[in-house]
Amino acid sequence: IRRLLDVGTGTGILGFVALKLGAETCKGTDIDPVAVKAALDNARDNGVADRFVANDDMPDAEGAVFDAVVANILAGTLIELVDHVTGAVSPGGRLWLSGILSEQAPAVIERYVQAGMVHEHTAHKGEWVRIDFTRPRG
Repeated sequence: IRRLLDVGTGTGILGFVALKLGAETCKGTDIDPVAVKAALDNARDNGVADRFVANDDMPDAEGAVFDAVVANILAGTLIELVDHVTGAVSPGGRLWLSGILSEQAPAVIERYVQAGMVHEHTAHKGEWVRIDFTRPRG
């Protein structure tokens, strides 16, 4: 993964792990300015500030696209942001959604497939799921 987007970055932990595992850069977005500041501070404390940026932009701000997008936020927000989230995934890119209750997964999957994503897999852990998608290349 060259470029990762962490939607609803919070503390930035998902982005930092990706950077430590080899991602080149990560952008975090969050509507909470306190979370943005915390993520930037945590990036500095974790030695990745040179490859991590965070702000309160929409995920697809200025037409930016990413090789991979992660979002660990509630189903309602994921559905509300579907166009912005899918718009940030490059052709051939990956999207991982989590923070979703099992019973809400079908609605999230349906909406993201309608938006052009291909559902690859749903992983279950207790009452929670992670839903994996790809964006077709053509």
